[in-house]
Amino acid sequence: LSPVCLGSLRRAASINAEYMGFPAEVIVWKVEDGEVLHRLKLHKGKIQSLDFSPSSKYLATLGGEDDNKVVIWNLTTGDAICGPTAANDSALLIKYYNKSDDLLVTAGKYNLRSWSFDLTNRKIRPTDCKLGQLKRVVQCLVIDREDNYMYCGTLSGDVLKIALQAKLFHASGPVKRKFSRGVQSIIFDFNGNLLIGGGDGVVALVNSETLKVLRTLKLEGMITSLSLNKAGDHFFVGTSLSCSYLVALDTFEFELRSSSHFGRINDVAYPSGYSELFVTASVNDIRVWHSRNQNELLRIQVPNLTLA
Repeated sequence: LSPVCLGSLRRAASINAEYMGFPAEVIVWKVEDGEVLHRLKLHKGKIQSLDFSPSSKYLATLGGEDDNKVVIWNLTTGDAICGPTAANDSALLIKYYNKSDDLLVTAGKYNLRSWSFDLTNRKIRPTDCKLGQLKRVVQCLVIDREDNYMYCGTLSGDVLKIALQAKLFHASGPVKRKFSRGVQSIIFDFNGNLLIGGGDGVVALVNSETLKVLRTLKLEGMITSLSLNKAGDHFFVGTSLSCSYLVALDTFEFELRSSSHFGRINDVAYPSGYSELFVTASVNDIRVWHSRNQNELLRIQVPNLTLA
């Protein structure tokens, strides 16, 4: 099971990957009771990304490298409306504009396109964004509330600001110091600034107008996800080392909220005659856990060794 997407009508969509050459499945279901509404099959092997339209009438899905198709689904009937090829090279992301069911973008390896959906003729028509001499692999993106600008995080470690009406490159940043190992995650805070997670473990608050870095912190592992809390004064950070942190937006002070092994678990053992604790052995560390609440009590790190 891969990415999950939530729609405005309390619907959710999840991806069930298959082997190459077999159809991959998208499951659309109700959030309240888990009732399955549709099982959508058309892509081969893998579905890379998906997004609901603002009204949740449509679902856009993007096939993986062996498929690379953009499919628009009618969620009233569960039928596919159209399915053109996303680009000459692999596309990695698909996202709707915030205010229109007829406009969406795809991005990926050296491609960045805005699409216009024509329901009457059952087609979507692409327009390439004009980047000049820039060539980038886009790994994540966000669109502002008014659909004026799109911000694309790249494998090169910079953020591209694109004017959506003109489909034109506007700026890139940060200028002085890019994010090493690429930009992995990007979201807006409630003030319209950008929260950016890097492959090097850096989390940064960036001004969306100037693309200047306002504040940073460094965590262990690659940043894999960012999410604001409901109040907008804190945000959660997920890392490739299976840790989640809660960070205060105004100070960037943080606390570890949960942690687990990031590699396979090779062994589990209870002490003789005592069931309140148990020990797990994995890649690089041994951990002692409390059986009743599953809290980690002790971690013994042994770098560069697989423990069994």
